[in-house]
Amino acid sequence: MVFGEVAFDSHVSKFWVSCKSKILSPQTAYGCYLVYKLQENHSGFERPLKVTDVVNSVHGTRPWYIFLLTPQTPNIRRKVNQNTHNPLNRPRRKGRPQQRNNGWMEVQIWEFQTGATTECISKDLLLTYSEKKLLKGLILDGIELKPI
Repeated sequence: MVFGEVAFDSHVSKFWVSCKSKILSPQTAYGCYLVYKLQENHSGFERPLKVTDVVNSVHGTRPWYIFLLTPQTPNIRRKVNQNTHNPLNRPRRKGRPQQRNNGWMEVQIWEFQTGATTECISKDLLLTYSEKKLLKGLILDGIELKPI
């Protein structure tokens, strides 16, 4: 399920993601993905974005972090004939971006489990870039919910 309408101002250092859905399968694990591109003149997204659950943060829920650029990590051991430089061949890791076949990037920003009934799922997340830097060069396509 894709939420295609996105309002976004790249002259800020934070933005909100608000999801509501009633069209989900019961007893299924879902991931909520931010779908985006970075312009060539992006302003250094090497540092992570802090994700805060706005509603539950007052109840002690700790923030978590995601990356919009894949952090440089050394390869410890490579399998024979494995192309580790191709982003489509990298294993999925939470909070790390993945290249999609259509040229866009995606990163999982939240995961959840639906109950036995198809109740409405609602989530308000705040994504904040460190050090109050602007999100210049970030192009948002939308939010996607998919089974994981």
